[in-house]
Amino acid sequence: MDKKQQINEYMNILAEGNYFNGSVLAANRGEVILNKGYGLSSYQYAIENTSITKFRIGSLTKSFTGAAVLLLHQQGRLNLLDNIYAYINHFPSENGVTIHHLLSHSSGVADFTSSSEYWEKYMRLPSSLKKQAAEIQAR
Repeated sequence: MDKKQQINEYMNILAEGNYFNGSVLAANRGEVILNKGYGLSSYQYAIENTSITKFRIGSLTKSFTGAAVLLLHQQGRLNLLDNIYAYINHFPSENGVTIHHLLSHSSGVADFTSSSEYWEKYMRLPSSLKKQAAEIQAR
C-alpha cells in the first residue's frame, strides 16, 4: 500500500468515527501525496468537506499573534511593559493595560466574545479597530 492509500485509509476511519472533519494536504519534497476533504462542513445541510473547503480558524490566530509580538520584543521594536494605547490609539488608557497583560490574559479587559449579543451583533459583521476599542471600553 502506498503513502496516499495509507493516509486516505487512516483519515477515512477518523472521519467515519466523527473524530475528524476537515481537509488534509500531505506532501513530500514538494510533491503532493494527498489533497482531500473528510467529514462534513455542514451537518445541517449534509455538505461534505473538499480539498478547497474554507474553514474558520477560530483561536488559532492567538498563537501567531503572540509569537509575532514576542519576535518584535526580541528585536527591540516594542516592550512588553508598554501600555497598549501606545499602539492602539482608541484603546481606553486609564486602566494602564500593557502588552504583557493582554498576552497573559491578566488585563481585566472583558471577553467580548462571551457577550450574549456577540454572535448576532459582531461575529459576522465587519468592524474597525476604533469600533472594537469602543466596545471594549463600554464593558
